[in-house]
Amino acid sequence: MAKSAKATIEQRKKELVFFLTRNHQASLADLADALHVSPATARRDVNSLLEDRTLLKCRNGQFALNEEIALDANIFTRSSAHYQQKVAIARCATQFIRDGEIIGANASSSVLELIKLLPQFRDLTVVTNSLLAAPYLTSCLSMRLFSIGGSVYLPGLATVGELACEEIKKYTFDIAFSSASALDTDFGLSISEPHSVITETAFLDRGVKRILLLDSSKIGRRAFRWFYSLDRIDMVITDSLIDPAEAEKLRTHGIPLTIAEL
Repeated sequence: MAKSAKATIEQRKKELVFFLTRNHQASLADLADALHVSPATARRDVNSLLEDRTLLKCRNGQFALNEEIALDANIFTRSSAHYQQKVAIARCATQFIRDGEIIGANASSSVLELIKLLPQFRDLTVVTNSLLAAPYLTSCLSMRLFSIGGSVYLPGLATVGELACEEIKKYTFDIAFSSASALDTDFGLSISEPHSVITETAFLDRGVKRILLLDSSKIGRRAFRWFYSLDRIDMVITDSLIDPAEAEKLRTHGIPLTIAEL
C-alpha cells in the first residue's frame, strides 16, 4: 500500500473517532455517510479500531468510543499518527524481550504499542511513567507493574519532573525502551516537549540495554531540545519506510539498526 494511502487511512480513522465524540453512537451506515466512503471501507476502519480497543460494539449493533481513560480521543490523535509503523515496530521489538526481565518503558505512543504486547510474556517487571499502560496489562497476572509517581503532564497522561526522575533512578532495567521526537545522526536525539527531558534521560540511563522505537518520519530531523547522544543507544528499531540514505548514515555511525517490515 502506498505511503499516501496509509496517511489517508490514518486521517480517516481520526475523523471517525471525532465523529463519535460528537455523536456518542453510530451505525456502520452512519459512519460511511459521515466519512463519504463505501460501507466496505467503513467496515475495515471500524474493524481496525475495534481490534485496538478504540471502539466498542454496542448491544444495539452500533459503535461507540471505548470510554477508558487510555482511549481518550485527544490521546488517540497523538498515538494514531503513523499508527501502522508503530505497531510494526512494537511487534519487532518483542523479539528482544525474554521472560522474567525488568523492562523500563517511557510514555511515548510508540512504546505504548509495545506495552500492549507485553502480556504474551511471563514474569516481567514493567516500570513506566505512562498513565495509559495499566489497562493493557491487567490480563497478565504474572506481571509486576510499577507506576512512576510525579507531576502529571496532562496532554500526554504521563508523570514527569524531579520526583518522577528520582523514582526512576531507583531501578535498573534489563532493557529501557524509549522514543524521541527526532533523530539526527550529527545532532543526536531531540524532543519537542522540554518538560519531559529529565524523565526520558533517566529511563535511558538506567537501562543495561537501551532500545529506541522510532518511526521513520522522525529520522533525519531535529526537534526543539537535544536530550541524548546516539552513541549511548544500543539499537534503533524503525520501519521499512526509512529513507535509505538515513539508514546508511546510522550504520556508518555504528548505530545498530533493525527495520520492521510493514
